[in-house]
Amino acid sequence: MAGSGGPRIALVVAGSRGDAQPFVALAKELQRAGARPVLLTHAEHAGLAAEHGVAFRTMPGDPRELLATQAGLELLESRSQLRALRRLRDLGAHLFDDVTEALERELPSADAVVFSTLAVSAYHVGEALGIPAIWAVLQPVSPTRAWPSLLVSPGRDLGPLNYPSHYLLDIIGWRLFGSSVAAYRRRAGLAPLGWVGPGRKVRAELPVVAGWSQVLAPRPSDWHDHIHVTGAWQLASRAAVPTAVERFLADGPAPVYMGLGSATVARPEELSAALLGAARDVGVRVLLSGGWAGLRPGADGGGSVLEVGELPHDAVFGRCAAVVHHAGAGTAQTALAAGAVSVSLPLWGDQPFWARRLQALGVAPPPVPRARWSRAAIGAALARAVGEPWRRERAGMAATRMAAEGGAAGAAQTVLRIVTTSRGR
Repeated sequence: MAGSGGPRIALVVAGSRGDAQPFVALAKELQRAGARPVLLTHAEHAGLAAEHGVAFRTMPGDPRELLATQAGLELLESRSQLRALRRLRDLGAHLFDDVTEALERELPSADAVVFSTLAVSAYHVGEALGIPAIWAVLQPVSPTRAWPSLLVSPGRDLGPLNYPSHYLLDIIGWRLFGSSVAAYRRRAGLAPLGWVGPGRKVRAELPVVAGWSQVLAPRPSDWHDHIHVTGAWQLASRAAVPTAVERFLADGPAPVYMGLGSATVARPEELSAALLGAARDVGVRVLLSGGWAGLRPGADGGGSVLEVGELPHDAVFGRCAAVVHHAGAGTAQTALAAGAVSVSLPLWGDQPFWARRLQALGVAPPPVPRARWSRAAIGAALARAVGEPWRRERAGMAATRMAAEGGAAGAAQTVLRIVTTSRGR
């Protein structure tokens, strides 16, 4: 991060491509604004950063490898959010020391650190080094009465319990993950955080820059001014649509895209059969993306199914009759920005929240959660998605509104204002 020019900003990200890609978009806009960002994340995302000209440093951990472990498979199969959090703890516990050591090497030359939700260790290292920090989130994490904590009650409103549910998650999270953090803070000479952990302290002190569209999730009125919702951080693809895909799109009616992106499932053969069986029942052609889930046509393929690898979603989704996906924040918003109708198959975490938001907008039928995945249930949702034209009209209107938001460019300006203010103190 050495050199001259604008502020040196470390962007620390943990997770899958869906977590990293918005930060690449943010980094590009920071560069355009004169800053010197560097992306610190897993080696798996080095190619993405290089493709877009973003400086990169490798951080420990391989999310795909972690999900292939026994704890990872148990996380994927868990239908309890608390049990899923325990598995997540098991996956990341051995990485904490490696990550903090890497951050201690990389952060001293930074003027500010911007960290993702799963990279919260950067906050503690930044505090130890005296570096201003900004929490960059792709999902709502700040307490509000508008909805409950995404991990305490995903997809279901708790009414008067919405607000306290966020603090309940703080306590649960600290009980599960706090020992490693507390040990680091002792070693670094930082003040202890008490029995409730860093939640209140972080929320009271840290500016938050949120990268989702207010078309999909409007900013709650009870949030304070330090929480900035800028619009989705969309990264325009540089890759061309493969020739085989262009030919398939041109050779018949608009197909349905089916893929779970970086989500992983324990029994991909069963899900593949359910998806393609549903498509046959509804009478639609399919672009099937294997992704991390390992979806494959198998015996259910044929001329109506084209198996594809990575695609430029922003160039393909708008040409599809519907998009069947896991309702991750990035995929959900890319589909919406393309004016596409969605069918949501949420697994865990924030996915049920985004699935319900798509339904509330009218751009998706009710989601099909993992417990109900079947040919019949997916087929019923798909039939509604492609058979109700008003949904496409709603999606087109939502896409127009999304295009007017600040997105990554607005987020970059917000980050730079915060950094400038903190440097002037």
